[in-house]
Amino acid sequence: MKIAKLFFILLTVLLIFFLIPRHSTSRGKDHTIYIYAPKNGIFSHSEIILKANDLNQSDKRVRSLLHRGSDGYLAFSFGDKAFMMDEGGFEDINYPLAIKALFLPTPSLMKVAHMGDFDKSMTFKVGLNEEGFRRLEKAVLESFKTKDGSLILYLDKNADNFYDYYEAKRAYNLLYTCNSWTGDMLRHAGIGVSRLVIFGWQLRLVEKDKK
Repeated sequence: MKIAKLFFILLTVLLIFFLIPRHSTSRGKDHTIYIYAPKNGIFSHSEIILKANDLNQSDKRVRSLLHRGSDGYLAFSFGDKAFMMDEGGFEDINYPLAIKALFLPTPSLMKVAHMGDFDKSMTFKVGLNEEGFRRLEKAVLESFKTKDGSLILYLDKNADNFYDYYEAKRAYNLLYTCNSWTGDMLRHAGIGVSRLVIFGWQLRLVEKDKK
């Protein structure tokens, strides 16, 4: 009984530590970023959307990402390589592939979409000061694998739709999903997100954190 009680207390402490969001330290009006995180769906996909011309174009990795121009926005997301290359994608999920991606460490990709304007109804916005935005930019860029300082383009799958795919550093698994990556990036920027993010709804808690 004592062991069970101790286990319950330890589990509660861990859940509090990992799941309760921290306060933000980088809120500001210098930059506006958008987080794509649909309110419906437990395992909904998430993305970070940045204004293209806000990025530091003295960095050759940024110049590579802006090969279609510096107008509009870049949407960044992280995902399992095989799942991202599957034709069905999130519209027609290949469940065996999705289960494999969740429960086995698998190779991953960074997806970058170069967009003009976009439907903001599925997003929420976060204001960042200059320091917070630069920390976010640094963390996003460091998510990409590089060779001799250059990004590694995996496949320009849908050139007409302005999507590019690049090799990513981290493996994809149940404890590090697209939502985990988005939460990780926001924490680097100084935005209050819980230490363990698996579900898209956890990112939505950022909307309520105005400190």
